Amino acid sequence: MAEERERGGRASSLRRRHASTTGKKEIESHAMKDDGLYSSVESEPGSDKMRSDKKGQFSSMFIRTISGFVFVSFFGAIIYLGHIYCLALLILLQGLITRELFDLARATSRTPMDVAQENKELPGFRPQQWYIFGVACFYMYGRLLRDILVQEITNSNVQTGPLLYVKSALWFILQRHSLVTYFLYLFGFVMSVLSLKKGKYMYQFGQYAWTITIILFALVQTSFLVSNIFDGLIWFVLPCALVIINDVTAYFFGKLF
Repeated sequence: MAEERERGGRASSLRRRHASTTGKKEIESHAMKDDGLYSSVESEPGSDKMRSDKKGQFSSMFIRTISGFVFVSFFGAIIYLGHIYCLALLILLQGLITRELFDLARATSRTPMDVAQENKELPGFRPQQWYIFGVACFYMYGRLLRDILVQEITNSNVQTGPLLYVKSALWFILQRHSLVTYFLYLFGFVMSVLSLKKGKYMYQFGQYAWTITIILFALVQTSFLVSNIFDGLIWFVLPCALVIINDVTAYFFGKLF
């Protein structure tokens, strides 16, 4: 009899444990259903989150529209001012692109260095890169604009004063443009060799390789726009307008549709 009572007690305790565990599982399953229902309510199109997202999109579109009109007006004013201002805009953009690429070359080097560390360990190294870029600009723009500048200097009526010495110096440089470029390049090459520092060869030669690549990418290609500017502004305005119109329409159609 005692054994039967013990078995009955064990069976009843097992039933109570089983009932308690099944109750917990049901409660957890109902909680998951509630969470799913709540998330489905949140993901409805008319929820506050979706409304705030749409409001943010339209505010961003408004800001970009206003800034776009400002930039287009600025670009139109430069075109209205003439060839020299378009050339100045092009040189400014080339300088900004080159600065960004120099910073990228410094950051992606195998032995990256920040500006302060570079100025401390390699003083004058960054101005050398800008000097090489300046010599390349002098060569490219000199070849493209030499005939135009010579004609302007010849037709000028400056006979006395400091401008006469400037005119004579420009005449000398333009008439011997290739020779002046050679000596400028030679000076930069000698200074680059003298600035090499033991333990920094990999970094310095890597940066010089980046400099040549940046000149080919940012200067040589865009410098041919100078020839287009002086052959007729239409050949400068048309490619720029095609790119601007394509980007603007792609943005608005992507936002609205």
